[in-house]
Amino acid sequence: MRWGGSTKAQSLSFGTRVHATNHDGSVIAGRLFVFNSGPFIWDATNGTRELFEALAEAGADLSGWSDEFVEGISADGRTCVGYATHDGVTEAFIARLP
Repeated sequence: MRWGGSTKAQSLSFGTRVHATNHDGSVIAGRLFVFNSGPFIWDATNGTRELFEALAEAGADLSGWSDEFVEGISADGRTCVGYATHDGVTEAFIARLP
């Protein structure tokens, strides 16, 4: 749940674990556990989206990446950090959304 004020609550999605928010809580990042989906990002405009799908739609080449976890997000909500498996090796990543 995301609290939008003293009496308003907004449901993000079933099966999520929040790991980070930007400075004002308008962008939230974490992990979707429904069907082992992976990291997600949420904002009021786009709702809940899989992070790597959003990056692929923006033109990122994610070949060879899997098992992603997002651990932090920047104050403006556009840059996520985390770790993932890339070609069989666990690596850190920095992902910048448009």
